[in-house]
Amino acid sequence: MAGNLALSQLLLLVPYYSIEAWLFQNTRAGARFCEENPACRGKHVSLFQHWTNDRGALDEVLKPKSEVCFKGQHNRQLAESLDVETVYYAEKSLHHAVETLHHNPSLLAALAATRPA
Repeated sequence: MAGNLALSQLLLLVPYYSIEAWLFQNTRAGARFCEENPACRGKHVSLFQHWTNDRGALDEVLKPKSEVCFKGQHNRQLAESLDVETVYYAEKSLHHAVETLHHNPSLLAALAATRPA
């Protein structure tokens, strides 16, 4: 029984394929990193522009970091300046993850308990 309770409290926050499906939504920074990469010289800027124009398209790319020259090298920088609201309104995997959290009474109660009175 305890195992079932523990499993019911498990929250999966999983991008469609990989974390880059969210991070590469920082298309402005991604294009800049591509332009700054001496081996690439902007070769993938048009791909980042495509992802800017169609936010949902990135979630459908099976291996997004293999599509760009810098791979996962700049994930931290991409995360730090990511406009999460833009990614949320694409209504793909990040949207689903956030909505899952918003509708979890146990999580909401635990978070509320951490707030000062």
